[in-house]
This record gives sequence, structure tokens and C-alpha cells, in this order.
Amino acid sequence: MTVTQLRWDRAELLLYISITALNLQSVLDEIVQLEQSRSVTPASIDDIYCRVLNILCLGSDIAVPKCSKNFLKYWWDQELDALKQIQ
Repeated sequence: MTVTQLRWDRAELLLYISITALNLQSVLDEIVQLEQSRSVTPASIDDIYCRVLNILCLGSDIAVPKCSKNFLKYWWDQELDALKQIQ
């Protein structure tokens, strides 16, 4: 099984923002309707939660590249950067 990670440093952030904003607007409208009707239930909260997660995943699937977990030097840190600069 290959584990992937999102490369937010290479993401098309404006595309991500536009995708999520467009799709989250309908969720916000539904939240306002639920609040006004005073019919908020645990099931409706779970449904909204799942929809928000799906929208965020959709945006990242479209606008954020992925790479395998071991593709990057996950062990590299600022201390190693400083040592590299000295040499």
C-alpha cells in the first residue's frame, strides 16, 4: 500500500479556494435553513459534517498534487539546512 501526502506547497490555492467556496455555499445555506426551522438533529449535523469533509477532499483532489510519503526527505529539518549552508 502506498501512502500519499498532499503537497500544499505546490497547490493551486486559488483553484482550491474557488472550488471549496462554491460548494460550501450550499452547505451554509442549509445550515441557515436548519437554524431558522429549529430542526437541528444529530443526523443533520453528521450529514453536514460529511458534506464539508467531502467538499474539502474534492478541492484537494483537484487542486493539490500528491506524492508518495517517502518521496520527500521527511527527516530533513532546519538544523540540517543550517549544516548544509556551512559546507
